[in-house]
Amino acid sequence: MNDSQPKKEIPPAEKALLIELISSLQEKESLRQLKKLHQEGYDTEELLTYCMEGVRRVGVGFEKGEYYISALIMAGEIMRQSAEYLNSFLPTVRSAKDLGHILLGTIKGDIHDLGKNILKDMLVCNGFKVTDLGVDVPPQTFVDKALELEPDFVAISCLLTNCLGNLAEAVELVRKAKPESKDLIIVGGNCLDELINDHVKADRWFTDAALAVQFCKDALESKKS
Repeated sequence: MNDSQPKKEIPPAEKALLIELISSLQEKESLRQLKKLHQEGYDTEELLTYCMEGVRRVGVGFEKGEYYISALIMAGEIMRQSAEYLNSFLPTVRSAKDLGHILLGTIKGDIHDLGKNILKDMLVCNGFKVTDLGVDVPPQTFVDKALELEPDFVAISCLLTNCLGNLAEAVELVRKAKPESKDLIIVGGNCLDELINDHVKADRWFTDAALAVQFCKDALESKKS
């Protein structure tokens, strides 16, 4: 498909099928449907949006107790493969219009990378440059890298409640190092809620990677206008 061609509208039934296949964790079928739609000439970025929606529904189901952690892992793998496929059609377009730079990592004491990796795949597919620090990242490392790289956002993942102290420390240190920056620090993870973020004091918190990506896009657009 040539992404410079006018967009074709995806039939609602085909769109719904792709989302349903991903949200029901049918790996082979969802990837087959994705490739079929792309080869039929439908827009790459729009297809990515529907992949993100399928993964988002798995995350919502997990929060409601409808899915086990294994479902999140499978959804992450489907998203990884989908992003890898779609990204192969985007590099020349993306290099010309990178949206921004995200510094990303999982906080000290937490070695989970599922949520971080899902967010990374979504960010890259949406045109962001991502510097991934990995897992078990000390608070001071976020500060050092933020000062060195000057990213548009610092995104910190935390899935364990016993790591919230480290998360709060990282947020505090980054804010002290870059007091002039607004909407800089984003935190994410299923252990977070509004009450917890009142303690952590990040600029924004998310349990949904798709919403985090949309926030980054909107925030950068707002800064440009």
